[in-house]
Amino acid sequence: MAKENINIEKALDDDARIELFFSKHWKKVVAGVVAVVVIAAAVYSVFYLKEQRIKEATMALASAEVKDLSALLAENPDVPGAGFAHLRLACHLMNEKKYDEAAANFQAFADDPAAPVELTVNARFSAAACKENAGKPQEALNIYLAMFNDPTLTPVLHNQAAFHAGRLYLAKKDKAKAKEILGSAANVKSVANELDPAATSAAQWQMACKLLLDSID
Repeated sequence: MAKENINIEKALDDDARIELFFSKHWKKVVAGVVAVVVIAAAVYSVFYLKEQRIKEATMALASAEVKDLSALLAENPDVPGAGFAHLRLACHLMNEKKYDEAAANFQAFADDPAAPVELTVNARFSAAACKENAGKPQEALNIYLAMFNDPTLTPVLHNQAAFHAGRLYLAKKDKAKAKEILGSAANVKSVANELDPAATSAAQWQMACKLLLDSID
């Protein structure tokens, strides 16, 4: 009588089959577990070290002397706090009459999405003023025009940008462009409101645009 082939693994229950599998393949299993642990440790180390580097770079920018900011920003341009470091550096450079460099740093702060909007607008105006002081009125005009065409700006900022753009067009003897931009601000109906300082300020800049417009022959 022929002997019947018996599949031992099928004859065993689940726990026994698992034990049998490990007894046969334990080296491969251990190697796989070790590989997973090594990879996980490597990934964790990369993220941990990156996080630590960002924290250290942020602290370094916050505590650095102004003279060291330029080099630190070049090494870590995107860490939290970089925007305000640009603002600190811009104010210092402006006081040093290094207007071109100051303008670049004001603009870098203005472009920082984490910076407060009200401060970024002032930074844009400061960048334009620095460009004028650097003897680059066209670059200043470009900044004012960008602000004038920015639909998110309030009426007071819109009118302020229009006034400065019109002033620079007049300096270029481009009366047609000056009239166009000054008129677009001067002819908008607005009412000063003593209870609303923003409305009053917008009306004052509008009046400045009108007076400059009326002075053009």
